[in-house]
Amino acid sequence: MKKILLTLMVLLSITSTSYAMQADKVAHFGVGYVISSELHKHTKLTFLERLGCVMIVGAAKELTDNHWDGKDFLATCSGALVYEIKF
Repeated sequence: MKKILLTLMVLLSITSTSYAMQADKVAHFGVGYVISSELHKHTKLTFLERLGCVMIVGAAKELTDNHWDGKDFLATCSGALVYEIKF
């Protein structure tokens, strides 16, 4: 839980000052974190395989939007990476 709170605080501090943009990045981060967590709990996928799955989901989401937002994609992938950090 400390890991999530710390990461959310950092993510909020480095994003745009717009609340809507901050909430969007936090949502992307959270989705990446949850997908990685659930894959870890329910499959035997390695870290790289889980990261690949999150990247595919993030890329698919961005490709279905009207425009590619690299920061959204990065936030999604960051969630998966932070899940792997051992505090």
